[in-house]
Order: sequence, then structure tokens, then C-alpha cells
Amino acid sequence: MFRLLLSVLFIIVGIGELKINSLNYSRIFRSVFFRFINSFIVLFLLATFIFFMIRLAPGDPTQKFVSAEASPALIENLKKSYGINDSLSEQYLNFLQETLSLNFGYSFSYRTPVIDVIKPAFSFTAFFAAIVFVFQFGLGLILALFITNTSNSKIEKVADNLGILLFSIPSFVIALFLLQIFSVKLGILPQGGLKSYDFHSFGLLNKFFDYTSHLILPIVTLSFAGIALFYKYFKDSLKANYQTDYVLFLRSIGTKEKSILRDHVLPNSIIPSISIAGITLGLLFNGALITEYIFELPGMGRLTMNAIFARDYPLVMGTTFVAGFCVIVINFLADLLKILFNPQYSETSLN
Repeated sequence: MFRLLLSVLFIIVGIGELKINSLNYSRIFRSVFFRFINSFIVLFLLATFIFFMIRLAPGDPTQKFVSAEASPALIENLKKSYGINDSLSEQYLNFLQETLSLNFGYSFSYRTPVIDVIKPAFSFTAFFAAIVFVFQFGLGLILALFITNTSNSKIEKVADNLGILLFSIPSFVIALFLLQIFSVKLGILPQGGLKSYDFHSFGLLNKFFDYTSHLILPIVTLSFAGIALFYKYFKDSLKANYQTDYVLFLRSIGTKEKSILRDHVLPNSIIPSISIAGITLGLLFNGALITEYIFELPGMGRLTMNAIFARDYPLVMGTTFVAGFCVIVINFLADLLKILFNPQYSETSLN
């Protein structure tokens, strides 16, 4: 069954049957299995860390629901209803049990199940992160191809230094700078939110442009660091592949440069970037936290920040767990793709 599944996956990614027959399936299965166990352990440690960090923080979430005139009995009943009076070990065991079934309880602030509060915010963050990732990957690759094929060392130096600068600047600094220029000074882009107040009165085309105008600054804010990272990685990888013996051989037999780039250099430069892509895409779920809050976007970041300020224990644990789970799953899938494209990686991962 596992052999059949791997064969289908190899056909999907376009590797072909000839390469499939030469694979060591038992070694690949063991590598994938150990990666899965590894991811599960990390997920367990993440859940444990989240629980104790939230529970050990000072303060009491029930204070926002009671007034100074409330009786001690009422406050005690409120704490009991939320399980706050239970011992820390009992709360922890209940949390692990409920987490396994994706039941994070009821939000203190929204008075609804946490999973129902998370769903719309997660959908937006996933969509937002996917758009940013496409920009990062695509523009980073295009810039790397341009710099690699140019013979001007000054342009390359400027691009390298600019990339280091953009990568080192925190996203919230970039966000505030862009807001000051394009929203406050020039007034050509909205300061925040996902749509205008009179959005429902717009036509279909105007609604599209309104959505786009609200997303431009957040997308640009999050894209800078990723573009710089992919540019640096792709540029070094392209240059290294151009200096290999097989490229020299292809040039010696008269193969066109476009064919060398398209059929050999580019695939061999992109495939090793799967790990970087997995880490970057996973971190976008966390990196969007501050950006979404600054631009008032209805995503996981803003929801998490509001939950933290409101000391909404179930919602904080739910949003943080879901974001961490996405990072772990994305990196697991990236490792799986690396094994599928390069079976020798399974031996390295086992070692």
C-alpha cells in the first residue's frame, strides 16, 4: 500500500516510473515515520508550553465579567464554571484531552466555541500567507535570475546590500513606514481594515479593487524579508549550478543557454529550496501576527493579540496551537517532498 502511494506521489510530481523502481521503500517509510513521530513530539511540547505560559501569567480572566459590587460567592461560581479553581495538573490533563479532539472550549470574550471563532480568521490568514509566499518566492527567483545573468558586479553588490537591509528590518517598522508615506502623507492607500465602510454599495469590479487596495500595504510589508531570503538562496544556488561539470559539458556540445537554464540549472536550484520554502511559509502564520494587528486585518494575528489582551485563555491556546500546528505540518510536508524528489535525503534524515 505504501509502495503504491509513493508511486502515485512520484507520478504526480513528475519523476516517473523508472526512478520509482530503484527506490528503497523501507528506508523511505522509516524516514517518513520518524519524521511523523518527531512532529508529534514537537506538537505535544508546543501544547504544553502554551498551557503553562498562559496559566502561570499573572491576572484572572474572570475579573472582566464582574464588578466591584459582585459578591464573593458569584466570583467563586464564575471561576468554578471556567475551571480556574481546579489544580494546575487537572487543568493540564483536561486541556490535553480536549486538544486531541480539537475542542478548545468556549471563548471567554465571544461566548462561543473557540474553533468557531478561529475558522474565519484562519481562512483569511491562510489566504493572506499564500499570497505573500507567492510574491516572496516569485520575486526572489526573478531577481536572482536577473542578477545571475547580468555581468555588472555593481548592480549585484547593491542588490545584495539592499537584501540584507530589508531582511534585517522588523516587519512592524516597515509597516509603520509604509503607513506614514502612502496613507498619512500621500493618502493613496487605506490605513487598515479589509474593506471600506461603503463596500456593499460598490459594484463587483470596485469591490475587487477595494479589497486589493486594502491588502497592498500588508502584503508588501510581509514580502520584503522573504524576497531578500529567496533572492540570496536562489542566486547562490544558480551560480553554484552554473559552475558544475554537467553545465560545462552541455555548453561544450552546443546546448542553448535557455535550454540549460530551463531543463537543468533551474530545477536543480529550486528543488533544494523546498526546506526554505516550508520554513518561510510556516513562519508567515506567526509573522502575520503583528502585521495583521497593525493593519486591523481579520486574521489569526489580530485575533490572538485581542485574546491576549482580554486574557481569554481558551482562545489564546486555540489560536497559538493552530498556528504552531500549521508550522509543524508544513515543515513535515516539506521534508516529505524532499524525500520524494531526492530519496537519498531519507538516509540523511535517519542518520
